[in-house]
Amino acid sequence: MTRTHALSTTTPAEDKAFLDVSFRSDLVGGLLVASRACVKLVDVRGALVAMNTPGQALMEIDDFAAVCGKPWAGLWPEQERERISRSVEAALEGQSTSFTAFCPTAKGVPKWWDVTVSPVRDETGAVVQVLSCSYDVTHIKEREAALQKLVEDRQQVIVSLAQQLDAETRRLSEARRRVSHAEKLHVVGQFVGNVVHDINNVLAVMQSASRVLRRRLPEGANSDIFDQVDKSVARGSTLVRRLLDFSRADGGRADVFSPSDALAGDADLLKHLVGDGIAFNTEASPNLWPVLAEKTKFQSVVFNLVSNARDAVGDDGTVTVSLGNCPSQQRPASIPPGDYVVVSVSDNGC
Repeated sequence: MTRTHALSTTTPAEDKAFLDVSFRSDLVGGLLVASRACVKLVDVRGALVAMNTPGQALMEIDDFAAVCGKPWAGLWPEQERERISRSVEAALEGQSTSFTAFCPTAKGVPKWWDVTVSPVRDETGAVVQVLSCSYDVTHIKEREAALQKLVEDRQQVIVSLAQQLDAETRRLSEARRRVSHAEKLHVVGQFVGNVVHDINNVLAVMQSASRVLRRRLPEGANSDIFDQVDKSVARGSTLVRRLLDFSRADGGRADVFSPSDALAGDADLLKHLVGDGIAFNTEASPNLWPVLAEKTKFQSVVFNLVSNARDAVGDDGTVTVSLGNCPSQQRPASIPPGDYVVVSVSDNGC
């Protein structure tokens, strides 16, 4: 490149400024070839003195005179000005810096730039100006933002899937536990059924023997003892029948039933559960409401609570099962609105 060519009338005035500076300070003459970059010269005061034509197009500057001589940092957004000022100060001290910053064009189009700021020296090596080359990397930033959004979306999907997997794992564990419990109940039910069948056979033999012995008694003989045997056999038959009913699962079906009737039906079994030394009482409010529930689960809960109460009482004491209506306005806050029946088991143990 010759000086005559550099000063041809077809060269824009701002580009001539670059060429003049390049000859005075031994800058590489090919600065203007970097048409993809926005190339600027800044003086030692930090003011913008030149910008190449492609750079003006990138920044959408229609009239360079409107910005020439103004502080370069002032042309940047507020959040970037301190960084620009520091880079100019570093260049004046002979250091080059590079960074990525945001700056919209003169017409407000948002853009991201890769910026390099370097010192410009004269023949003596003194820094006389600052050179800045900025490349438009908005498309890269947009791709990065899109990828970041994609990653965040995928992470959210993974978190959601992990939560679903955790919930499904808990449900599977609960289902397995229920299946195991159901299998155990089935085995217990079969065992109880077999035992009840054998006990019924024994009771039937006792009842037959009582009848035979009654017929052999002399006329007018006292038969009170046989009456007691017959009553005990009948009571035993009732107990084993209720035990068999209790051991049978109802298939998980909810039905409407009377809690007081269910409690009365299990009273004899519950008395045997607590033992002879412990007083067992049942109490039910008048006009007790019926409930919609699985009867066997209701019975199972009562038996478990009575069993715990028996263990707390020890060898003697009192265990009481009470039933009462609980209108919706009196229900505990932790349960949904509705009318309930309260089952409470109390004891005088430790």
